[in-house]
Amino acid sequence: MKITATQIKQNSAILQQALREDIVVTKRQRPFVVIVEYEKYRKMEEALNRVEESERAERLKKAWLKSARESESVMGEEDAALYDALEDDAKARFGEERA
Repeated sequence: MKITATQIKQNSAILQQALREDIVVTKRQRPFVVIVEYEKYRKMEEALNRVEESERAERLKKAWLKSARESESVMGEEDAALYDALEDDAKARFGEERA
């Protein structure tokens, strides 16, 4: 359903329609805002948060593994055991896949 901002001002009962279908509100004949039923909005927001958290975890994993690899290139043999332990820890935390 598409309506104008003026129509909403003139007839607030139109908002009841949002319980049945999304409403695209136009302003100057261009999409301006979308009105959706609250439960649908909440589910969309939760899904977006899950995606953002997953992307953030992936970026952290890549940064941590990159840092670990860079450290490996400058350390001496005495630090190799420590590096191996850290790498094993990273695999346990983030999975086997390397960045």
